[in-house]
Amino acid sequence: MTTELDLLILTIYIITVIYVLYQMIDSLEAKTTIAFDRATVQQQLEERELQSLVDIKFSLASRYDY
Repeated sequence: MTTELDLLILTIYIITVIYVLYQMIDSLEAKTTIAFDRATVQQQLEERELQSLVDIKFSLASRYDY
């Protein structure tokens, strides 16, 4: 009887841990912010004489607009 109870407790524990980890990862997505300062990057590229070799462009989906 104790082995069945142990298995039940272990199953509930694993489900709880997985749920908490999922919630943690899901909340990180909403709180992560990336700041990009184009002027600083351009200045660093000019200092290293790389502005003619490197061009940085990116776009975000509309759901990321504020």
